[in-house]
Amino acid sequence: MFLLDNRHVYLPGCFDIDIHQQSTFTWWFWATRTQEEAMRLASRLGQAGRGLVSPAEPTDVWTISLEALEAYDRKAESFYEFVDDLALPVSRKGSVV
Repeated sequence: MFLLDNRHVYLPGCFDIDIHQQSTFTWWFWATRTQEEAMRLASRLGQAGRGLVSPAEPTDVWTISLEALEAYDRKAESFYEFVDDLALPVSRKGSVV
């Protein structure tokens, strides 16, 4: 509990703030076996639009395939690097669905 209240004092940087300066931003992921399944699921989920996540804002929805993760051959320094490369955005503006 101490660290939750004092993390900005004792831990440098704002590691819990995203690039839009939003705290507690949530990402939901659906994982599938194949990339084709991930694309189909992203398309189905995308039909709901922001309504899918509106009760839990700020939230983004993604699909990602185990196939793509297994084939990923780069060393990612952070979770965000491979998400940008591999995951399919469902609820973000300009999503692929």
